[in-house]
Amino acid sequence: MNVLTILAIPLFLLGLIIALIFAYLLGNYNIFLNTISELGSFNATPFPIIMNGTFMISPIFLSFFFIKLFKIVFNYVREHKRLKNTIVFAFSLFGIMNIAFFLTGIFNVDISRLYHNICASFVFIPLLIGEVIVGIVILIQKIFHPYISVLMIFGQALASILYFIIQSPLLEWIIFFVLLTWGVPLSIKMVKRKSIFPLQEVENML
Repeated sequence: MNVLTILAIPLFLLGLIIALIFAYLLGNYNIFLNTISELGSFNATPFPIIMNGTFMISPIFLSFFFIKLFKIVFNYVREHKRLKNTIVFAFSLFGIMNIAFFLTGIFNVDISRLYHNICASFVFIPLLIGEVIVGIVILIQKIFHPYISVLMIFGQALASILYFIIQSPLLEWIIFFVLLTWGVPLSIKMVKRKSIFPLQEVENML
């Protein structure tokens, strides 16, 4: 599971980069004018299957990332009923996000832009809400370094608010960059962690 946890985000990034290269060299894709979703359209690239396939494969690996994170965070709050229920709710949102993420690859913009946009909304909105909730809990419980929580709470919220106001494709890329800034180091920290239990409990066991 550790390998799949740490590979989840880099694999999506790899698929995104490959799709972007083909779209730039062989298509008419413009990062300032086109959304990430349009990398999965024949209007922007001759190989939309690369991006659509990445949309469908990535959630499988992301499931391991979220399961690992859930185990760690849940074990810190399992004695606090309210926080425990809050974490379960947050990770339920991540589950909805993951399913919608998969569906964006099936209902790509060439099949139905309406359905694709609906699926994309169920990716971004649950992700944002769940991310803020988990970020706050991580910060309160001091589970990981505070900079991860700050990026999860404020970085993603600010980028998302600007995106919904301005509706610029470039801001969609910025949202993804913010996800990288906390997602990659978090996956590394989770894999390096020897126990999912709070440090104090580990000390008591020794």
